[in-house]
Amino acid sequence: MTRTTRNRQLLLPALLCAVFFCSAERLAAQCANTPPPASNDPLNMLVVGDSIMWGQGLKQERKFWWRIKCWLQEKTGREVKERIEAHSGASIEAATSDGMLSSGNREVPSFTPSVNQQVDEARLHYPDRGVVDLVLVNGCINDVEVRHLLNAATKLEPLENSIKEACGGRMQKLLRRIAGEFPNAKSLARRLELVSRL
Repeated sequence: MTRTTRNRQLLLPALLCAVFFCSAERLAAQCANTPPPASNDPLNMLVVGDSIMWGQGLKQERKFWWRIKCWLQEKTGREVKERIEAHSGASIEAATSDGMLSSGNREVPSFTPSVNQQVDEARLHYPDRGVVDLVLVNGCINDVEVRHLLNAATKLEPLENSIKEACGGRMQKLLRRIAGEFPNAKSLARRLELVSRL
């Protein structure tokens, strides 16, 4: 794969995110001021991951998950109930929980609870896991560790191996687990695709 092809592959997700954020800008204030009435058929949205999903340093109305919530409420007319487990600094897997510090403040970076531990917490919150309609998830940057990415002395081959292991193997395992734990979230993906065309 050439560098140009790789750059194009990386550019497409960034452009899609930019389009989404631009179209969601007008929803932020509206969502906060006029939520849909509570209903017997809400959408349940689970948010797990690191600072991206948590929305590190942002006001609530600027957070990624909040904008998704607002967009869904506008498009479906249904109330969206969010469960936020994500926090800054989370890794997909914690090597060990012994001696690792965590914080009650989600803005404070901490490897734990890991994303897998966040899924464990969500399982306790949802005795009937079939009610979860949508799971927003991200991860792997903290498993690789940003300090290695930013360090010019980091050797390329070990870094590539670390990225493949964390963002390939660990992430695939996590996604398979989430799909198994919350099976109804998969069926919503097709419906959301149809709604987005409206």
